[in-house]
Amino acid sequence: AASIAVSWHGMSTAAATTSTTPGARRVSARAHRADLHAAGPRAWASPRPLPPRRATAPLTRASSSDATAAGETIAGSTVSEHARGYGTVVTSQANFLRVVVTRESMSQAEVDERALQLTQAMDRASQAGKTDDVAKLQERLGDEGPYELLCVVRALLKKIKQRVLVGDAVDVLGIDWVDQRAMVETVHARRSELVDPPVANVDHALLVFALERPPLEAKQLTRFLVSMEATGVPFTLVLNKADLCSEEQKADWAARLEQWGYVPRFVSVATGEGLDELERELATGMRTSRLDDEEDEVEGEGEGEEEEDGFDPSSSGLDPGPRSVTVLAGPSGVGKSSLINRLRAGSKLAEALAAAGELDEDGEDGEEGGECG
Repeated sequence: AASIAVSWHGMSTAAATTSTTPGARRVSARAHRADLHAAGPRAWASPRPLPPRRATAPLTRASSSDATAAGETIAGSTVSEHARGYGTVVTSQANFLRVVVTRESMSQAEVDERALQLTQAMDRASQAGKTDDVAKLQERLGDEGPYELLCVVRALLKKIKQRVLVGDAVDVLGIDWVDQRAMVETVHARRSELVDPPVANVDHALLVFALERPPLEAKQLTRFLVSMEATGVPFTLVLNKADLCSEEQKADWAARLEQWGYVPRFVSVATGEGLDELERELATGMRTSRLDDEEDEVEGEGEGEEEEDGFDPSSSGLDPGPRSVTVLAGPSGVGKSSLINRLRAGSKLAEALAAAGELDEDGEDGEEGGECG
């Protein structure tokens, strides 16, 4: 025991640890028990028992249906049932859609809901002293439409893989008329659909190609013609940049396409060649570029002379009125944007786009596909 004491006072801890013998450890244990006897019975008392644990309810994961129901309940408590509408998708980018809602498609309750939201926003802006916001909201309150909304697609549509295309007729709900946002709830049945470009509810298409810059290639033209024929949508073949080629070249292409069964329209955005006739046909109802369709129309006109008075053209399947939606399709660089800008020059749409700085003046097509007109 004396040697142990000396080792603790004169040596390092590591040295003391290595020099400890089994007999020394037994002596230390007896000394420790003697100290406990001297301290009394309290030192030998058993440790205090731990308090019983409180019973807790088992954790359960809420189902998706419960979460959906809860979300609908919360939404129903904050959003009016009349904050909904019917509109048409005009643009699509990433996960957002721009939907146009017309005043005529809204019920009186929906019109009143829009006025209520804007009025409440005016009151809040007035209390905050934001006079500029009050003036803007007052101007929007008197707007008769159409109204443009930035929308997202309902998660259920994504789950069932329901695509929403430009031109789709949709129902929107949860409309915030102040921030002009909403959510697409349902997509109505389509009367037609194009694959390239992906557009729905199309009445007519202008298939635009250039004779030069870039030069017209028969293989590429064939691919687009076959794709258009597969959709079943009536279309007109327009050959732009006619000013860059000779009359012999245009005659050769006209004869070649006539053998395929098509009659092209030769136009030039730069010189205005053929644009007046094209614009007039767009306003009154385009004829297709297929020869058999034109022959059917001629035969129909001849038979119509023998019919009695009061004949209704709509009963024969003919389209008596102008088409509502025309899509421009074709490869990149053929002048689709230039053609659109030329056709809508002087219109209210062109003035609005020019004021917003969104009117494309360079006439270059950024990507292969199509555009709506």
